Amino acid sequence: MKQVTFGEGHKAAVCCSLIGATEAELVDEVKLIQSKKPDVIEWRADFYNKLENTQAVLNVLTIICEHIGEIPLLFTIRSEQEGGEPISLTTAEQKDLIQHVLKTRLIHMIDFEVASPFAEDDDLKALCKDLDIKWIGSTHDFEKTPTREEMLAFLQKGETLGADLVKVAVMPHTREDVLSLLTLTNDASNALSVPVITIAMGSLGISTRLVGDQFGSVMTFAVGHQASAPGQAPLELIKEIQTYTN
Repeated sequence: MKQVTFGEGHKAAVCCSLIGATEAELVDEVKLIQSKKPDVIEWRADFYNKLENTQAVLNVLTIICEHIGEIPLLFTIRSEQEGGEPISLTTAEQKDLIQHVLKTRLIHMIDFEVASPFAEDDDLKALCKDLDIKWIGSTHDFEKTPTREEMLAFLQKGETLGADLVKVAVMPHTREDVLSLLTLTNDASNALSVPVITIAMGSLGISTRLVGDQFGSVMTFAVGHQASAPGQAPLELIKEIQTYTN
């Protein structure tokens, strides 16, 4: 599986998300997105309508990987509290599913929310390390932009927990919020020992998705077929801008 390079001077990896509810929808999505050649594809499995069926998840995961070829796959079950779809799995059931997914060795990265029990689960983190699967410690605020100190604390907590990358996504309401996020990006990328992903969501924050790598963010999320969060720009636009800014 192709590796993604995260490092100083490297343009942000562009990630597109799969959000289909059924196997057929996911196949259609992945065919379209794969043809656009993003750097990373994310499966937002919380959208999948058979998430409680482990074998169905593993079957779909295999099908997705058959279509994406060498493009690295990020696996995410976003919680409803941080912008995800409602799911019926208990914490224990979700952990069991994650373990099965990790053991397939079909994914390159997995997202654990810093506020979730999974980011503090030694079994899951050890499994990621043993299988060389990177995990992203993420925090999402769809209501506001916290202070720079609070955002830095979120990222630092992910680093302390052992995340390979740390991510914060926030909702700006003013231009000052956007500037605060970009300043935080610059400061955190210099201060932390792990790569940083930062995003200001919504139309006001779109600039952070386009030029966040100029401030130190190593990944951005783009529309390949359908947006998975507010304010995402088309993959083609981000790739074009990157040809001029890197």
